[in-house]
Amino acid sequence: RNLITVASPVDMHQSGLTGKFLSVVYKPAQSISSMLNVSLLDMPAKMFHVPGWVSSVAFKLTNPIGSVINSYEKFLNLWDREYLEESLTMSKWFDDMVDYPGETIKDMAVHMMINNRIASGAMRIGQAKAQFNKIACSILAFAGESDNIVSVKAAHKILDIVSSTDKEFCIAPGGHAGVFAGASAPAHTWALSADWLVERSDKR
Repeated sequence: RNLITVASPVDMHQSGLTGKFLSVVYKPAQSISSMLNVSLLDMPAKMFHVPGWVSSVAFKLTNPIGSVINSYEKFLNLWDREYLEESLTMSKWFDDMVDYPGETIKDMAVHMMINNRIASGAMRIGQAKAQFNKIACSILAFAGESDNIVSVKAAHKILDIVSSTDKEFCIAPGGHAGVFAGASAPAHTWALSADWLVERSDKR
């Protein structure tokens, strides 16, 4: 009945420098793949496996200053148990990220990043084909104000490819993870989501 997306990378070619690079290499990559009859999808999945610690380091490098500030704020709030519980929970999530399976990364690299299939409105997943214009439910989409991974434009694209008439877009404080798990998330992303859902829930 209702759908909420949070910092979802719908248009990968609109995400900062990485997006510009992907949009530039898209056509050459297609030509080379066609001429040589090769594809990244033919390569062994183990070559694309990303260990959890690599993801953890990559996330932290997107905002190195923020990591330092976060440690400093913990020191300043040693007396605040609630603050420390929230902050340490978030830190643990960043420190103990799970591995990304190679097959998943391979599909993401080809279909989502290089070919930008979601932004085109349809993407094949296994033997099935997802067609986003068949989505007609109420939709609320969020983007992170300082997200270095998924830009505001990339997240906003979801509203262009669905058939929904009741749709809303919000920019929330924080980076890619901060939008849903940062200190401001409860008062922004989740409070707005709760109010939005209440208005669209069955009152019976």
